[in-house]
This record gives sequence, structure tokens and C-alpha cells, in this order.
Amino acid sequence: MDDEITALAKAYSDAVRDKDWRRLATLYAADVQVFDAWGVKPYAGLSAWRGNLESWLTGLAVDERVEAVFDDLHVTRLGDMGALHARVTYRACRADRQDPALDAQSPELGGGQGRGRVARDP
Repeated sequence: MDDEITALAKAYSDAVRDKDWRRLATLYAADVQVFDAWGVKPYAGLSAWRGNLESWLTGLAVDERVEAVFDDLHVTRLGDMGALHARVTYRACRADRQDPALDAQSPELGGGQGRGRVARDP
């Protein structure tokens, strides 16, 4: 199960890098609760959160991308359920160069311009 959970972090990073908000949305449970530190309110459910993912990734310039780098991954297992917590650093990149001044860190796995938790039904 550890491999399955850490694969979630890779899938998240890949979807963000590829600016694929639809693929990113598949990583969230339909009943996800996202507490967006940069937003004005929490998002209840994937239908509410999906618009934020779309506007974030489609709003990037053609030559701009974001890298989501996971550090300090910790996996906890209990039966057929697992959880991951990590430090996620978002790096804005343009034309194959990274701009460290645009780095933003999250204490939790997050998405969009804010930070939240990715949860997925088994």
C-alpha cells in the first residue's frame, strides 16, 4: 500500500507539471473537503473544487509551468486505509528555468492555488 500511496504524490506532481486539471481532479474523492489557505472559503466536494483546479492550471502562461515537489513523505497504514502527509513545494518555471522567488510551500498535500488534502475513495 505504501507504493500505492506514494504513487498518488507522483500522479499529483505529474498532473500539475502537465497542467492537466482533469487528471488532477481524478485524484480527489467526490466528497473531498478542501480548506484553501489562499481562498475565501472551504470547498465542499469535488464539484466545488474542480473549478479552482481548472482556473489555476489553465490560467498559467503558455511558457509557464508549476512543479510540485514532495519532501518528507510519511505514509501511515491502518488496514485497507492509508494516509500520506508531506511538505509540498510549488515552483513556478518558465522556458526551462526555475524562478526560486516564486516558490510556495504547503504543510499538506494540496492543489490549486491554495492548499488542501487529497482524499480518494478506495
